[in-house]
Amino acid sequence: MREFPDHYEEEYVYLADLTDTAALISWGKFFFASTMELVPDKKLHLLDGQHGRHTSIGANCEAYGDVDVEVRDAAGAVVQTLRVVNDTFTWVTGLTPDTEYTYRVIADPTGARRVWADGHLWSYDPRIKELVETTRTYTCRFRTFPALTASESLTFAVMGDTGTGTAEQTRLGAAL
Repeated sequence: MREFPDHYEEEYVYLADLTDTAALISWGKFFFASTMELVPDKKLHLLDGQHGRHTSIGANCEAYGDVDVEVRDAAGAVVQTLRVVNDTFTWVTGLTPDTEYTYRVIADPTGARRVWADGHLWSYDPRIKELVETTRTYTCRFRTFPALTASESLTFAVMGDTGTGTAEQTRLGAAL
């Protein structure tokens, strides 16, 4: 969570798609007003310092600046670093089937180099109407699918919008 005089920003990263040899990695921000209320895209222009911003999430979102997307193998060796300019997502290709990788998004790659969405995650607590820090962090890990020619069983879960972290949604997430 990053605090500004008139609002808060919580960065996020996620794995948007996956194949046997590629991964689609994306990043963005949630914006909260100084009253800890989520700011919808149609009101982002009202935040000082965010003039000209019209979106916060999705494929058509304005970029947050250049980033490097770094992918490492299970031993921690960097296997790819991609410079991403003017986007909030990238396909990482040329990966090995059925292999575990980690990734991170590095903001300001030619300057201070800051890991995007580093640190603990925050959750909105409707009882006190504030964001509270959790002990959770982004895992940023994936395993590519087996090769297309492989004959293996596959179990997976598909989720859409995961909501805002109500008790029911938290229980569902833990069950998955």
